[in-house]
Amino acid sequence: MPLIRDTQTPPQAQYWQPKQYLLISIMAPMILFLALVCATELTAHQEQLHEDTLRQEHLVDKANQVRTLLEYELNSTLHLATALVSYIQSKHGILIPEEIDPWLSNLQERAHYMRNIGIAPGNKITYVYPLAGNEAAIGLHYPDNKEQWPAIQKVIYSKRPLLAGPVHLQQGGLGLIYRVPVFLNDNEDYWGLVSTVLNFDELYKVLHSRAQYLGINIAIKDADNNGKILFGDKDVIANTETNLNVPGRNWQMIASQIAPVSHSVLGTIRIAGWSIALIISLLFNSFLRSLAQQNKTLHQLNESKYRFSQAFNSAPQGIALINHIGVLIDFNDSLCSTLGYTRAELEEQNFFTIAAPNQRERLGNIIEGIYPKPGTNHQYESMLLHKSGQSINVIISLAPTHATIYESDWIVQIIDISHRIAFEHLLQEEASYNQSILNAVVDGIMIIDVNGNIRSANPATATIFGYPLDQFPHQHVNQFIKDPETGSIMRHIKYHTVKIDLNTEINHDVLGIKSNGQQFPLELQLACIQRKNEKLFIAVVRDISERKRLDQMKHDFISNISHELRTPLTSILGSLRLMQSGALGTFSEPVEKIIRIADQNGHKLGLLIDDLLDMDKLLAGKMQFDFKIQPIYPLVVQAIENIAALAQQHEISIELLSQDEKLIANVDSLRLQQILANLLSNAIKFSPARSLVSVKIHNANHKVRIEVIDQGTGIPQEEQGLLFQKFYQVDRSNSRPTGGTGLGLALSKELVSLMRGDIGVSSEYGKGSCFFIELPLVDHHRS
Repeated sequence: MPLIRDTQTPPQAQYWQPKQYLLISIMAPMILFLALVCATELTAHQEQLHEDTLRQEHLVDKANQVRTLLEYELNSTLHLATALVSYIQSKHGILIPEEIDPWLSNLQERAHYMRNIGIAPGNKITYVYPLAGNEAAIGLHYPDNKEQWPAIQKVIYSKRPLLAGPVHLQQGGLGLIYRVPVFLNDNEDYWGLVSTVLNFDELYKVLHSRAQYLGINIAIKDADNNGKILFGDKDVIANTETNLNVPGRNWQMIASQIAPVSHSVLGTIRIAGWSIALIISLLFNSFLRSLAQQNKTLHQLNESKYRFSQAFNSAPQGIALINHIGVLIDFNDSLCSTLGYTRAELEEQNFFTIAAPNQRERLGNIIEGIYPKPGTNHQYESMLLHKSGQSINVIISLAPTHATIYESDWIVQIIDISHRIAFEHLLQEEASYNQSILNAVVDGIMIIDVNGNIRSANPATATIFGYPLDQFPHQHVNQFIKDPETGSIMRHIKYHTVKIDLNTEINHDVLGIKSNGQQFPLELQLACIQRKNEKLFIAVVRDISERKRLDQMKHDFISNISHELRTPLTSILGSLRLMQSGALGTFSEPVEKIIRIADQNGHKLGLLIDDLLDMDKLLAGKMQFDFKIQPIYPLVVQAIENIAALAQQHEISIELLSQDEKLIANVDSLRLQQILANLLSNAIKFSPARSLVSVKIHNANHKVRIEVIDQGTGIPQEEQGLLFQKFYQVDRSNSRPTGGTGLGLALSKELVSLMRGDIGVSSEYGKGSCFFIELPLVDHHRS
């Protein structure tokens, strides 16, 4: 039966006058009485059958309205999990919340009763959207939930989605859960579940309110569970029973009228028939009341059809009614909007012609193959043709509207999924693009969990370690990387997760282990990232074997050349000083000047060689130290006295601003004075004549802090980080010429480090500099 379209006003009631026959006998009162009683009972029986029929039709119509509302709210919400499963499969099980949160937010706004969408890799919920109000669900391990686990096992083993519930939710309340299993790779490896949780309490309130408004009681029973009542009124008498279209479940709706059946009319007819005095008036009155009741029922039926037509026209998805040859009997405006046709243009089309050419035969086979039995349906993805000629990806649902022996009309629901398909393609392209970048990186990159297990690695990792790429996943990082200091980088990982901010990086030199067991130097950069509620580590490794070899060559060269230079330089300086002493006679003034210049430059060269040899000893671990717990103040005073001659030569004054002798540290006095001599010498050489160099000693956060402050030109900000590198000298073209080896600060940094201290600089260009040393403070009571 085609749908009646009327979007303006509901249709008017139609009056129908039934024929009634009364046998009036003029025979004896007994014969008349018997005849009237028979006529009265016959009329009463017919009226009862008529009212029962109308009441049943009315009940079925109201029950169908509630059923349609329930199926629409369930199916329109449950389809949302499909796109999320496709996203997980395209990402190979790796989720990026920043990519899916905006999309899920948009879906939630359109889903009326969706409470949340949860993702459970390995059957443990690690992601819930929205999180607010659903925090209790995070971390739920399904095998530990004895109530829900059997249903979840059924979903996993069947590899098909299933609607479960109502169940008690971990975060409180009742819900219906649509679970979809996720399988990855060609081997269909089980990954986890995607669950769409519907707010059962809110949905049931709407259904119950709608049923109460229609004047009926409803209940939903599970035919697969011995007809168990899932929700609704348990005492409902099944006056009507309807199958529900619920994925993976065999649910049925039973309904009955709230108001009890009244037999007052029948009683009135009987009394009227049995009352000879009032028989004519009571029969006439009964007839009028019956006619009014019939008209009222027909009017309500027409209003119900009108409301159904309104719902048909305002549905967000395209809906059409077609016959078995594809003629469009009726359709709504959403279908016109989806296909780009006007109503007049679409009326001239056949449903098979608007299907994509490669889909028409399939559509015809489906319509011919479905037995036209009410309640059966078929849903599949297909393509339709837009008016512009472009193909549109859609989901088509087909169901017969009524059954006859030979043919049936079909209700077709069409949901446009072009945006979803485009989004899936975009995600796949983005994943492919990111993988291409990762594969092109020359450094090895590994993703490691908090237990040290490798999740994934790029091709460069396989090249560095000499293993096939497929051998890295699920292996422990200790198999490939060894820390010379701790034996394992797991200490860094565990410390990193608790003590260090996620964006902080660890740079460390470690040892790599190749497939043949050979160890080689690696530079490791370790950073922690947050993925949902899981912390992962990105380990970037670089083979520095060649760099280490070059550094060793440079070190050996400097060491050898320093030793080779010292012996001839000692002889040269000895000869020059012998000539200066007068033992070889007197020389003219020009010759003596040349001898002094040679001696001064030889002395500078000797200092350079001494610094080089000291640096070589430090790096080789051969320098001897004599650590003692002692006051720092006397050592600073002695260092100032030792440098006084140089300060006087450059017209520089040195002042000591502290006389606190209670500051005690564990230091090597000789090496500390060597450090102070370097700092004071630099301050004197780079300060203008007749200026002041200040030395401060004070307690700074339980450390002895020694500051050397000059009034020179200062150091540019970009060069301050390079000062403590070997052979680096700041270019000060506007200062007076100064000598230096470029090793003093680098040597000082190594010496301070061995004393468990720190050295640094604070300077503003044009306003002088402050070099400082910080050493661990020793409690004077302990000393």
